[in-house]
Amino acid sequence: MSKKRERAARERLLEAALKLFAERGQHASVEEIARQAHVAKGTVYYHFKSKRRLIQQALEAELEGLAPPLASDADPLEQLRAVIEGLAQWATSRPERLRALLLAGQPGSGVTAAVGHQLRERVLRLFRQALTLAQAANLITHPQPPDLIAVALFGALVHILEYWQHQDRPINPRQLSTAFLNFIVRR
Repeated sequence: MSKKRERAARERLLEAALKLFAERGQHASVEEIARQAHVAKGTVYYHFKSKRRLIQQALEAELEGLAPPLASDADPLEQLRAVIEGLAQWATSRPERLRALLLAGQPGSGVTAAVGHQLRERVLRLFRQALTLAQAANLITHPQPPDLIAVALFGALVHILEYWQHQDRPINPRQLSTAFLNFIVRR
């Protein structure tokens, strides 16, 4: 198999694993993942050695796509807006991303605690960075530490996105970020 075909098979496996993990959690079988990716079952083991490792790498690949670190010299309000909007866009462009992120944090998900923790921390770090900058610019009226506000924002974002997905309503990430900003930022 050529390197190009190997890379393509590996990418299809990562996509299939993420999708099926989001749908079925740890009950997604290697056979189902291989079938979804249009590869032989042995290809899974060739690239990843185990189903757990495949799912972990699929989730880690999603981490890379979340967002780059924030620049400390940019406008804090725009950075906070960009973080919220970017996470909403990320979660709504493919709903299985959000479901996989939530499942990875659950006990018994089949994903190691370290990967679930890493996923949550990546999202929370983005919020904390943006909130710290906004607090330093006196945009936030709440005296609570950025860590606490970040956790609250993350929980609220997840619940809002889940609610809208169940309502089959389109989510406008810009509108969502504006609502969040109006709630937490001094005008």
